[in-house]
This record gives sequence, structure tokens and C-alpha cells, in this order.
Amino acid sequence: MLNLSRACGRVFTELIDIRTGRVLMRSENKNIITRTGLGLWDTALFSSPPALITLCKVGTGLTVPADTDTALTTLLTSKSIGTLDTTNVTGANPYIVARTQYDESEAIGSLTEVGLFTSVGAMFNHALFGSGVITGATQADPVVITDVGHGLVDGQRVIIEAVGGMTQLNGNLYYVDQLSSSTFALYNDEDLTDTLDGTGFSAYTSGGTWKISIPKTASTILVVRVEIELANA
Repeated sequence: MLNLSRACGRVFTELIDIRTGRVLMRSENKNIITRTGLGLWDTALFSSPPALITLCKVGTGLTVPADTDTALTTLLTSKSIGTLDTTNVTGANPYIVARTQYDESEAIGSLTEVGLFTSVGAMFNHALFGSGVITGATQADPVVITDVGHGLVDGQRVIIEAVGGMTQLNGNLYYVDQLSSSTFALYNDEDLTDTLDGTGFSAYTSGGTWKISIPKTASTILVVRVEIELANA
């Protein structure tokens, strides 16, 4: 058995229009390997092939993942993993890649979270599709959010929570216009024509988070790719 000190990974998504094939939205975020997942590394990663990881589940929960998680916050649907690439399960930094596609009639909703599970329902990892911490919001038209290194791009949809002062933002969905690596403006529509006018909002005081929400509909497919890696001590 390898002497390993770190387990990590990333979750990548693509939301695709079935009529045109155009990618409507992409996201990338880190994921938490659960304590159960850490205990399954030998059998899940180094058996040939790793047979324990069989399911990808998506949901609509907004709770920040923790290593003690045993389930998604709000499960929407579960599907068998489409492909599991085990080409690189040996070497200094072994890793696997699990890919699942949710077709037109599947996983309809505002998706925010994902996790891989074993054939007996044990949670292997847990991730939000994207999240960040807000440090500022302007009383302007449009409202401009500050989060250094946010990583968002134009057109991504976010839900905002726990903002102090400018509470009018909380619990609502907005579309992002990236202004810089530290700021983004909020819009009410995906075409970025209807600005969120915050001139009448209360002044921002502190805190807040944003989380990516993927608008999965019957006219789109969603591809979820999860990469999980072990690193030597």
C-alpha cells in the first residue's frame, strides 16, 4: 500500500444545448474526499478495475461540503457512472476520472452539488459546482460583487446567500458579467441585458457567499467529469 498524505480532486461540468451542440455553461471546482472515501482508497483505486465507485449523484443543496458528509444535502437524482478511466491508477500520483452524462429528461432542476458513491451507497466525495466568499457589493446599477480570484466567467448563474446589510441579494439567482479577476456584475437574464439595479438596496456591511447553480432543462445535457488524485507523502 502506498504511503499517502493527500487526497484531492476537481469537478468539471459542461451544460450543452442539444439543438446546437453549443456549450452554454462550464464550471470547475474542488471537491472534498469524505472520511468514508479515504477509507476506501485501496479497494476503490487499486483494484482492477476499481469497482466500488459506481454512481454519480447530483442535487440542489447549498451546504458547504465536509469530510464527514454521508449524503448530498438535497438529492435530485442518481445515475450509473458512464465511464471510469483507470489508466493512471499506478505511479507517483495515481488518479481516476469518472464521467457521467445526464441526458435531456434527466436531472431537471437548479443543480448545485455532486458526489460519487459506491455500489452500496457509501459517499466517496462531495462538491459544489462552484462557490466563493463575497467581500463587497456596490449600491449601483448593476450591483458589482467583490471576491478576489472568483474564477467566474460571463453567463454563469449564481445564487447568493448570507450577505450582511444588502440582504436584498440573499436567496436569489443572478447571471454573472465578469469585470475582473476580483469583481463581477449581476444581471437578471442570461443574455446580460437586464442589470440588477442596486441603487435602492441597503448598504453592504459584511459576509456573503455565491454558489454556481446549473439550470438543467429538457433542452440540455449535462456532462460531469470528476478527477480524483492521491499524492505521495
